[in-house]
Amino acid sequence: MTTDRLLVPVAGGPNTEFAAETAGALARAHDARIELVTVVPDREEATVAEARTLLDRTAPALGAVESVRQIVLEGSVVETIVERSSSHDVTVVGAAEGWFLRRALVGDVPEAIAREADGAVIMAKRNQAVPEALWRRLRDRFR
Repeated sequence: MTTDRLLVPVAGGPNTEFAAETAGALARAHDARIELVTVVPDREEATVAEARTLLDRTAPALGAVESVRQIVLEGSVVETIVERSSSHDVTVVGAAEGWFLRRALVGDVPEAIAREADGAVIMAKRNQAVPEALWRRLRDRFR
């Protein structure tokens, strides 16, 4: 399997930075190109600006990588990323977190990408201590 082209879809989830770190390490080890992408529902100026900010905030986590393209795509998140992954060797996506019931009802975007993508998919999840994860959920619930 070649590892020349890496796709890194980002949405700002808790494992986005770790997915970017993982992709950066792979890119350095295999002299690969990275495409850092995010998907928006429409091309409204404010939406695209927010998406570009997300890409700009995530890019430093890649580390020293020779070739990085940042792209804002429009469409359905899963369909757009799965389609885009067909022209890449590996897709590195941050694993979702959340309550089991919510994920079962609403869906799990990273899982859907992993199921539907043609190529290899690496799902990155940083190990967190249970108290930290619990604290974050409580904090987020009362915001």
